[in-house]
Amino acid sequence: MAQPKNKKRRSRKRARTGPAGAAAPGGAAPRPQTTTTKAQRAQKARDARQAAPGAPKLKADRGEAPQPIWAPLPITEGLILVGLIGAVAGLIMQNTGFLLGGLGLLVASSLELAVREHLAGYRSHSSLIAAVVAMVSAAGLGLLLNAADVGLPQWPLLLVGVLVFAGMFRLMRETFKRRSGGLSFRV
Repeated sequence: MAQPKNKKRRSRKRARTGPAGAAAPGGAAPRPQTTTTKAQRAQKARDARQAAPGAPKLKADRGEAPQPIWAPLPITEGLILVGLIGAVAGLIMQNTGFLLGGLGLLVASSLELAVREHLAGYRSHSSLIAAVVAMVSAAGLGLLLNAADVGLPQWPLLLVGVLVFAGMFRLMRETFKRRSGGLSFRV
């Protein structure tokens, strides 16, 4: 039986570098030094978080838009068009009914779209929704007090509007944060 020859294995030594990065005598070329600053590491971490598959994106894709229950029919867009035509016709003919009806359709259909996108976490419409609720509540309170023939100055109505706006804005912002995965706004 023949015995295998013992082969002596040699280990490769790595080149040593001096303090200035120069190669040791008889060694290989120096290794480039890479230094990253704290800001670069933070940017890299942010990029990694944004690229993660489960992380919410700041820019919403068009395909993510929430569909209404009447999805194949463009009812919201049709109402916006009819409202725009009615408002322009009311301006041209100086007809207050057409103007107010057109503006009412524009506001109602646009608000429906904004609420749908907001509650789905697609885009934030916190200030728009809060402003509409504040205006409706202040106007409703003003009409109620006027019908009751209460002689009240107008600054309390403005105060009510500001307070309702602040409360609704905070509520809508928190709702959007929950629905969008932690983002406070989305473009």
